[in-house]
Amino acid sequence: MNSNDAYAILSNMDEKTKQYFDSLPGYVKETIMQTGVEIKSQDELRQLAENIENNK
Repeated sequence: MNSNDAYAILSNMDEKTKQYFDSLPGYVKETIMQTGVEIKSQDELRQLAENIENNK
């Protein structure tokens, strides 16, 4: 993933969602960034993070 893709993922998040993202463990953030998935809400991010943590 290049930095433009990472910026696009983060720029679509509202401030609360960004704060939640920043609170996640590094490996979870890295996995999310590598997927390139578009995060539309904090709930969506929370579900994705929980799935990653449960499948490590």
